[in-house]
Amino acid sequence: MTETFIRGTDFKLIDKFSEKAGGFHAIVTYLIDNTADYIQAVGRVGRQGKPGSFIEIFMKDDFEFLGLKAS
Repeated sequence: MTETFIRGTDFKLIDKFSEKAGGFHAIVTYLIDNTADYIQAVGRVGRQGKPGSFIEIFMKDDFEFLGLKAS
């Protein structure tokens, strides 16, 4: 999921197999630094009662930017 898709984009699954398999899965690979945008990103995956999931993958530099120690 890129920053372009956070606001104003609805993803619609038209494949019943995908819906039965758990729905839309978003993988975010950048640090979302705005709370409203973060909520929007999470909300893109499971709309109107449909299943979905969300995961964030960060680089070590992201943790250091936040002042956290990466293990």
